[in-house]
Amino acid sequence: MPSITIRNLSEETIARLKAQAQANNRSLEGELRTLLDEAARHPAGRQDLIAEMQALSHGIRLRHGNAPLPDSSDAIADMRADRLARLNGQG
Repeated sequence: MPSITIRNLSEETIARLKAQAQANNRSLEGELRTLLDEAARHPAGRQDLIAEMQALSHGIRLRHGNAPLPDSSDAIADMRADRLARLNGQG
């Protein structure tokens, strides 16, 4: 079976891959083989995700027209503050 050598990977990348391999109960080589096999089988995987997100965005715009969607950052900040208050016994 052919082999591939990949040089100059950062220590951080190798550490993340080793941790991922361990989490999946594989050797580093087995994890890399699985990742490469999946990437080769689904080369347009990211394009599919992008297309799905664009379709979702289009559907939202159809429901809401061209009006700008409301900014939810204030609501999210309020929810986080409420949750933090409850966790700290203040709510």
